[in-house]
Amino acid sequence: MRALRTESRAKPLAAYREAVEAAVSRCAELGEGGEAYRHVATLLELYSGRFEAAKERRGGIDFEDLQILAARLLERAEIGEAYRSRFRHLLVDEFQDTNRLQLRLIEALHGPRSQLVVVGDELQSIYGFRHADLDVFRAQRDEVELRADAELMELSGNFRSRPELVGAVNLLGAALLGSRYRPLRAGAAAPAEPPPGPDPAVELLLTARDGWDEEGIELEPAIDASTPLNCLAEARAVAARLRELAAAGIGRGRMVVLLRAYTHLDAYEDSLERAGLRPYVVGGRGYWSQQQVADVTALLRTIANPLDDEALFGALASPAVGAAPDTLWLLRMAAGRKRHVWPALERAVGLGEADLTEPERLEAIGDEELALLATFAARLTGLRERGPRLALAALIEEAITVTGYDLAVLMRPAGEARFANVRKLTRLGEEYEEREGRDLRGFLDFLAARAEGDTEAQAATAAEGHDGVRIMTVHNAKGLEFDVVAV
Repeated sequence: MRALRTESRAKPLAAYREAVEAAVSRCAELGEGGEAYRHVATLLELYSGRFEAAKERRGGIDFEDLQILAARLLERAEIGEAYRSRFRHLLVDEFQDTNRLQLRLIEALHGPRSQLVVVGDELQSIYGFRHADLDVFRAQRDEVELRADAELMELSGNFRSRPELVGAVNLLGAALLGSRYRPLRAGAAAPAEPPPGPDPAVELLLTARDGWDEEGIELEPAIDASTPLNCLAEARAVAARLRELAAAGIGRGRMVVLLRAYTHLDAYEDSLERAGLRPYVVGGRGYWSQQQVADVTALLRTIANPLDDEALFGALASPAVGAAPDTLWLLRMAAGRKRHVWPALERAVGLGEADLTEPERLEAIGDEELALLATFAARLTGLRERGPRLALAALIEEAITVTGYDLAVLMRPAGEARFANVRKLTRLGEEYEEREGRDLRGFLDFLAARAEGDTEAQAATAAEGHDGVRIMTVHNAKGLEFDVVAV
């Protein structure tokens, strides 16, 4: 847990996950016989008991409870028989993502008078975090192979891809997965006229992973510093090749970059923007995870309360101010760990004489940085004075205008698409004020509640139909067709 206290506040959820994973990994190394293991087991039992009691008090159940209680009900003879008699056929799709508890449910519903069909592919198992157990899938497959009254069918025909693509996939699959890979076959003949695209049909782009090191590599502010440099190298190699294809006449809107997940999405967005390919993320990070939303929300929170240190740092680091990381660190050290940062900023620019823990730290802030801080302090003071008289939408508009945030966003590649997220925030302010009245603090609480689920899509713009390269996950691309696909 110590890692959580030292991790940047910019990625609190990521820091929490990493700390939990490290703790779980450490527990796995303890062994069942040790004293530490017994302490962990006791802690988990206590937690489980408290959690169960809390659910009972609220009359609630979670997803695991639904499965456990359903299995217990179906295992009662009279209830199980009643349901088994209702079904003649059971079809279970995505069987590779089931676990032993879910297998209990299936077995409780499958009687001697019903047929069971399961469909799955162990290479597509993605629900390990919900205890998906591939041993369940493999045991079922092995049982089917041994039973005389069962049949195992391999669905190896691919009716969506050209033979050249299927051949390339088979080559890579066998090399990477060995005997676990089951070769595919092209289920449809190649078209008489190949679709427009590069020739050959499949290209393999290679980057020298050991040729990248941190020295001399400068990351754009939009790119997470934790992005592996080999990932950045791959992103730039893909962008360079797609730019060549675009120059050869292939429309950017007919290209797509498929990612396994959006973990390092920023690297691909930035690389495609640098190449002039106008990337558009399809079904990517939710609206509330967009940097522009975080920036403007931090600015509004600072207007509402300059003593909100997290919001103040977010505003200072954003294009609204552009303060350097060293400046933020010096302000924090000057203020002290347990004191607010705003008084330190005021003292740094000559607006106050707050009692600080290490005031000498302020002397290390350069003149250019001090000018940025002084300008921001003056603008923030003005916004706080005028804020109560302004409609929420007008306050947002003025905040991004006087700080120059609007121009900073619009001047970046794909600026129009990025700025659409700010416009959406303005519309949300208008809608909130119509319902609840002019209340900045209430609006910020409303935004925080909406952001908790983070299921809202990015703001729609004309860019959705624009001639730009799309970025999406492999999972989201099922059934779609593009002339050029980078995986």
